[in-house]
Amino acid sequence: MHQLKPVKLTTQPMIDVLGETLPAVWRPAAGETPYKTRSGIRVLLCFNTRTGEKAFLNCDSDIFLSADDAILAHQLG
Repeated sequence: MHQLKPVKLTTQPMIDVLGETLPAVWRPAAGETPYKTRSGIRVLLCFNTRTGEKAFLNCDSDIFLSADDAILAHQLG
């Protein structure tokens, strides 16, 4: 059984108490719910708690959109 080590709280919560790197966790961005884009794709804006990245998740295929695909889906370009 692992014995927990004392941990100082930091502003970078990337390391757990065993000293291992935590996996990236994608969560809905604050207050976001899925919506349909102008092209009819259901998307959800998500936030990566580890890296701070934001990305659109295609709710129908469960795949993140590239920046170019997100622009096309929203018909902004």
